[in-house]
Amino acid sequence: IEMRQHGQIKIAGRWWPFRCRQALDPLRGYVWPVRTSIAGLPLIGFDLLADGEAELTHRLFGVIPVVHMQEPGLVRSAAARAASEICWSPATALHPALSWHVVGPDEAVVSIPVAGETVDVTLRAARDGSLVSLTTRRWTRSDDGSWQWRTFGARVLQETTFAGFTVPSRVVAGYGDDFAGAGAFIRLVVDDLIAH
Repeated sequence: IEMRQHGQIKIAGRWWPFRCRQALDPLRGYVWPVRTSIAGLPLIGFDLLADGEAELTHRLFGVIPVVHMQEPGLVRSAAARAASEICWSPATALHPALSWHVVGPDEAVVSIPVAGETVDVTLRAARDGSLVSLTTRRWTRSDDGSWQWRTFGARVLQETTFAGFTVPSRVVAGYGDDFAGAGAFIRLVVDDLIAH
């Protein structure tokens, strides 16, 4: 899957605009090259999960390091992100490596193997079949630098059909029970999606 996205990302307690073009395979990983502007200064970087390794690198003016992470804990976190992004790759839902469990009339859990992890993603749908939200447990770094499991979720605000696939096109995502409210850190819009 290739997607063009734009939206807002929360950095240091403030919302900043971003644009990106993401390549995604929920069973293998992603590359999310992103460009944002903080106080008028360009921040350019990428999030990556490929071949069982993960990296976050973001630089001011594309040169001055602001964030650089490449460690085992990040792989576990990135695996959960890749799995949760199955919502943009509906055909992947049919892959034989996935296992599905119905939890209720509007809820199912899919177990997704990615980067040596098995990630359980809970999907909630409306009566018409449209996706309402998804949640998973994500390994995240806390303010003190330690890693911990936290609830990660995304609320779908709108769906759009691209080349025959109806997918979330407006999403807000974040951490905790109020992942779409106080815990939100990203609001994104999918401008285009190409399935390969």
